[in-house]
Amino acid sequence: MTITDYLLLGAFATAVFYTGYRLFRGWLRTPSHGIESETLNIPNHHTVEPSARERALASEPAGQMADMRGQFR
Repeated sequence: MTITDYLLLGAFATAVFYTGYRLFRGWLRTPSHGIESETLNIPNHHTVEPSARERALASEPAGQMADMRGQFR
């Protein structure tokens, strides 16, 4: 076998080991079923409502878009 064959085999083995490592790390980071089902039952009390200023800023472009659509009809 030539040096090129060994380099290709080494690159392939490295890719296989790295893919396995990433899959294993992803598997470790996923929550177990019991923990996941418990966290789904916790209500989210920390929802953030947009302020009046943010709603006004968001509605102004929407109103302008509606006006522009009306002009082209």
